[in-house]
Amino acid sequence: MSTLNQKQLKMMSTMSAEQLMEIICALVEDNKQAKSLLISQYLASPDEALKKAESEYKRKLKLKRFYDYYAADDFFEELYRNIVLPLEKTVLILPEKTETFCHDLLVTFEKLCQIADTSSGSWMNYYNSIVDIWLKALSLQRDKDSNIIADKIISVLKKESYFSFSVFNDHKRDLGYDVIRSLREYFFTHDNVNAAVELSLYILDIDFVRQCLKKGKRIHPEYIINFAELLVNELCTEEAILVLNKIKEDEYVDHAGLRNKWAEVLAQALIEEGDIPRVKALCIDEFKKRCNVVFYNLYKKIDKTTEPLQLFIDMAKEKGFPFVIFFLSETGSYDKIANEIAHAETKEVSEMLSFFSGSFVRSLSSTLYKQGHGYLATLLRRILVEDNISRSQSKYYGYAASDMKKSIDYSKGITWTTQVPSTEDYFKSLFITHKRKYALWDIMETKIDGLSVTKDAISYSK
Repeated sequence: MSTLNQKQLKMMSTMSAEQLMEIICALVEDNKQAKSLLISQYLASPDEALKKAESEYKRKLKLKRFYDYYAADDFFEELYRNIVLPLEKTVLILPEKTETFCHDLLVTFEKLCQIADTSSGSWMNYYNSIVDIWLKALSLQRDKDSNIIADKIISVLKKESYFSFSVFNDHKRDLGYDVIRSLREYFFTHDNVNAAVELSLYILDIDFVRQCLKKGKRIHPEYIINFAELLVNELCTEEAILVLNKIKEDEYVDHAGLRNKWAEVLAQALIEEGDIPRVKALCIDEFKKRCNVVFYNLYKKIDKTTEPLQLFIDMAKEKGFPFVIFFLSETGSYDKIANEIAHAETKEVSEMLSFFSGSFVRSLSSTLYKQGHGYLATLLRRILVEDNISRSQSKYYGYAASDMKKSIDYSKGITWTTQVPSTEDYFKSLFITHKRKYALWDIMETKIDGLSVTKDAISYSK
């Protein structure tokens, strides 16, 4: 969204009220959007603004057309402008009326999704803003009992499927802990123990979670790990270790990607207990499985007498070359990355792309270049070029050309070798292999200055 620059704002600040009035009238005379914004945001009473927003929403729901991927952005932006912006003001003056309208907006959101493509995510700003205003409106109704506010929330949750439960963590202080407890009671009595436990963790109610565990309630491992982390913070480390050990063999901890977090919390508990040998053994054991940098950092934290980096590099090598590169990138050890790539076989470097995303390799090559390793940065970009070409789909040729252009930038001043031949020689080798990919060479020739391609020959000079 464009805004006035400092010079323009300064000019406006020197204008008289009459001049500004003339400007406003000129703007709204032929601009319906500006006129609507002026009236709804600045010239309407709270009741009038609310009624206009309600009318606008009803009009939208009656639309017969479908807003596709690109049109959906404008659709939700218009909703934000005509509904969210007025409600941000009415909520402070008319909290209950605003809350009632927001209730309707949330429970009918699915109808909006039937007339607008939501795959771009453009709906999220509008939707999340409505949720925030709704919870703000509820928090301003201080005269009502916490059970009444909880019932209003539950009436939305029963009908709405897009709602993220984590918003209660963000709004718990505004709503009040009594409202969170009332919500928790509802979920617990309706056999949704995990929801009740999640709310308890938000308000740091350790005793409630303890009682659930004592009663043998089945709790999601993620919440048990978060509970154990709270216990560590409260210095109940023996209990934390006991709780974590009970889910040590739970397969879901691995399937849900929770094993690193589980081991990290266990390590923190053991550190508080002073069991350093066990922490070291845990860090080494867990690192061997996943090569996560968190265990290297924990190991360093408890053993400041030595630098264990090489120990962990050697363990990563047992998992494979990509694990070494990823681990070293997480520690910011770019000179060591350069050394590993320089001494690796070309096949090993190429196979990185089966492990890493292209964006990771691009970022790594850019960082290596900035760190003075232009030779290796060039090599990585050329590997990306070949990877994109190998997909044999024209939509990837643009990426190949961009990576090639970047490799040329990175190659300035480096010494050519058999592993990284000159740009012209590299182009010729690519052309021999892929000369019949005419769409590729059209894009390459367009994007790269100094490249000339004919049906049977290629040349580059810069």
